[in-house]
Amino acid sequence: LDNLKWTLERFGSNKKRSKPINISRQQLHSSTALQLHSSTAPQLHSSTALQLHSSTAPQIYRSTAPQLHSSTDLQLYSSTAPQLHCSTVRLLYSSTSPQLHSSTALQLHSSTAPQLHSSTAPQLHSSTALQLHSSTAPQLHSSTAPQLHSSTAPQLYSSTAPQLHSSTVPQLYSSTAPQLHRSTDLQLHSSTVPQLHSSTAPQLHSSTAPQLYRSISLPSVGGLCSSSPRPA
Repeated sequence: LDNLKWTLERFGSNKKRSKPINISRQQLHSSTALQLHSSTAPQLHSSTALQLHSSTAPQIYRSTAPQLHSSTDLQLYSSTAPQLHCSTVRLLYSSTSPQLHSSTALQLHSSTAPQLHSSTAPQLHSSTALQLHSSTAPQLHSSTAPQLHSSTAPQLYSSTAPQLHSSTVPQLYSSTAPQLHRSTDLQLHSSTVPQLHSSTAPQLHSSTAPQLYRSISLPSVGGLCSSSPRPA
């Protein structure tokens, strides 16, 4: 206060004054210091510090900390942890375990086992057995059987074929094919027996038997009704 009084006495605004400015300590304390206390310090306290307290700290508390609690933490709880529970754990349960159950195990069940059932076994049924039906049996039907029909069968047509038609072919049709139907599986009934029934037996029935029926049975109808008919 003495230095301030000396400064005001020396560097006063009115240099013509001869009297020094008498400022008491209480006047300097009540005006200057309280002016510094009421303007600056509460300005720092009410605006800056409370601005830091009301804007920054509750901004950190209300925006950042509840932002970490309501958006980040609950976002970590509602998105990440239930994402780990709903998507990852159930992703491990609904995608990995049912992926092992629905795609891998059922992929083993729907692709491997039905692949063995739908591709391998029907591949054996549709390609191999029908490949045996479409390639081997029509090879026997188109190449071997017409060779037997065009070259051998007209030789067997007059002498041997009525014996094969009356004795052997009804034995093959009545004993062998019902044995395949009664004793063997339905796969043999659905693939082999209709294969033998639709290709071999109607082949013998539609090609050989009407030829034998029209050429031999029409002259003598009562001769073919017995077990051993006459040769033509």
